[in-house]
Amino acid sequence: MHRILRVLPSICALALLTLGLSACGAKRILVVESTPSEALVRLDEEIIGVTPLEFPFEHYGDRRLSLYLDGYDTWSEPIELKTPWYSRFPLDLVTEVLLPIRPVTRPTFHIHLSPMSEEVTLPDIENFADEAHALHLSERELGAAYQAELERIAAEEAAAAEALNEVAPPGPIDTPPEVPAPDDSVPNRGGGPR
Repeated sequence: MHRILRVLPSICALALLTLGLSACGAKRILVVESTPSEALVRLDEEIIGVTPLEFPFEHYGDRRLSLYLDGYDTWSEPIELKTPWYSRFPLDLVTEVLLPIRPVTRPTFHIHLSPMSEEVTLPDIENFADEAHALHLSERELGAAYQAELERIAAEEAAAAEALNEVAPPGPIDTPPEVPAPDDSVPNRGGGPR
């Protein structure tokens, strides 16, 4: 019983320390502002909100930030969320886990959006149809030129085959004369068996 009473304060202190440390850790908040505001914000491939925006993020590194607003050009650029010195290994074990402080990282981006330079309109249907018809005709002409080239190549191959037949008319292939079997009457000069 005395042992339990002696160890109990240590166990309680350790439990309180564990609870206190579990609440620690760096806080990472991406701040995005734009002129004008209310622009839709996308980080990499995820829509994260509208400006002004404070977005908690997990990972540092190279990312892509994009802003969209009607009547303004789309803004999209790669950004680098740099790792602060206190979040680099092995310091992060101390600053984010062991110390009872909670450092806050707030990379901030202020983007000025440009008004669209010209009105975006639907293409003129008649011009579109004319261009499609011209493209279709050029494909036909290209097909006719390709067919003419194939016919020219076939004619050249036929002429070459005919010229080859005139030089060596087809017929049975002459076989070389038979070589007579070695004569045993000739002495073996090599000294080895025959």
